Amino acid sequence: MYKRITNSQVTISDSELLRRREENREYLMRLRTDNLLLNHSLEAGVSTGYGDFDYSKIHGGWESPTCQLRGHFVGHWISAAAKHYAATGNNVLKARVDEIVDNLAYYQKLNGGQ
Repeated sequence: MYKRITNSQVTISDSELLRRREENREYLMRLRTDNLLLNHSLEAGVSTGYGDFDYSKIHGGWESPTCQLRGHFVGHWISAAAKHYAATGNNVLKARVDEIVDNLAYYQKLNGGQ
């Protein structure tokens, strides 16, 4: 029988693993909120709400506004950010997650969702 271990029971002390965790945090923070929410704001029929939106930094590929899979990457971002927050307690990253989730709820409501 395996015992489930939670993040609070694990301590990472290896310098290479700590470096990689920090590199992941930097990547998560580098992605702009308006870019992560772009497809959802377009589907809801509203502007992004950011006056300085940089269309040259739109996430391409599956996140292109014309792709049928658009919008799903933000779920991967939320999952990774939540795992990082659970492991580190980084409140700046948590604030970004909260902002994105609040915006997703708003866009869903505008689209007729609950």
